[in-house]
Amino acid sequence: MSGLLLDNHIEEYMQKSKTTIIFGWEKSMEIRNYIDILIKEIQQYLYIGNEVFFLVSKPVTETEFYLKFVKNLGPAEIFPYECQNPGLSDLAQVFSVYRKNRQRIVVGMGGGSIMDLAKAIAGWAYHPGFIPAFPLISEGLPVYPLLLVPTMSGSGSEVTPYIVMTDKQGCMVTNGLVFPHIAIVDPYPTLSTLHYQTVYAALTAFAQALEALVSRGATEETDSLAFKAIEIILVSLPGVLANKGNREGRENLALASVLAGLAMKAGLGLATSMAQQIHDLPYGLILSLFLPSIIEYNESYCWEKYERVNNLFLYRSEHLSKTIQDWFSYLGIYSFDGMYRKNMEAFLHSEYCIRLSTRLVIDNIHYGTNPRQAEVEDIKNLFFSLHTIPIQVKTIEESLLL
Repeated sequence: MSGLLLDNHIEEYMQKSKTTIIFGWEKSMEIRNYIDILIKEIQQYLYIGNEVFFLVSKPVTETEFYLKFVKNLGPAEIFPYECQNPGLSDLAQVFSVYRKNRQRIVVGMGGGSIMDLAKAIAGWAYHPGFIPAFPLISEGLPVYPLLLVPTMSGSGSEVTPYIVMTDKQGCMVTNGLVFPHIAIVDPYPTLSTLHYQTVYAALTAFAQALEALVSRGATEETDSLAFKAIEIILVSLPGVLANKGNREGRENLALASVLAGLAMKAGLGLATSMAQQIHDLPYGLILSLFLPSIIEYNESYCWEKYERVNNLFLYRSEHLSKTIQDWFSYLGIYSFDGMYRKNMEAFLHSEYCIRLSTRLVIDNIHYGTNPRQAEVEDIKNLFFSLHTIPIQVKTIEESLLL
């Protein structure tokens, strides 16, 4: 576990997660041991072979970490894949490879998109055809053995049942179906992430923790998990950005991602529901762009929790929305590649996109747990609030430096 001193109750919350969490440096190198343990456990009630289907994000295959991992993984069918916002076509393509021998263990390695795709494969193999319908089953479904290894500290997908995919019309749909059996959270692969990837990932975890904290479904447990995640990110992110090889900071951010993921059982809110509708920007970026306006929109309904978070910042304004906006400016969130700005403006200038996205926000699993009930016009106005953001356009090369 991280070098941070955690309250006993937070460690208890982690231990009772439906997903077994293996945490620590180079724990992923023990992958074969965890596979063997899982096979023995599942063979008590389901026939399963010992073959491994390894779905991995294609960029990860170019890292030193990947080469070491594969040596320890042993025999496996390796399927490198690259996708942002996976859709049903991605699912069909990957599943066509997997189904050659259906009784197989699924190992997924990458960011949130690849892990969601791995969940969908494990779920569809057990229940053919269930994914396109996207039913909502809060307790999850039995699935083929599934182990996830995140390579970024952000989405928390490795410990949640949620799958986010696009349907045939390109609309984002979320469900809560598949709990991974094991999540191996190893900070090692995050050493290979670029500066801007580290920022976007950390802010994804931050935003999700903040939304879980003020969710209508929040409990004492999820409040503890969410607040601790926020606290860790604010303390650890500066050190990691100053020194990419800061192992303690990387470990802490990995832990924060897990805690934020576990807190998501409370449900999230409008920032998540709305960010999932804009596909052509990095998820952590668009989530961050929405956050200040939505905090301001929600403030009168959960001001005490917002004030508690605001007090964690060394440099703060009277209101959390302004504090976070200033923090994002400091991190360089409002300075990004001109192509991203063009994509965002194309979305905002399309009446059809705004109308369709507003309907999809209302249908989203996280809409109902936002602390303030949002009407159609409220959602449209929040989309249009992106027009007011003081964006500075940079070249791709400058943006990579953030």
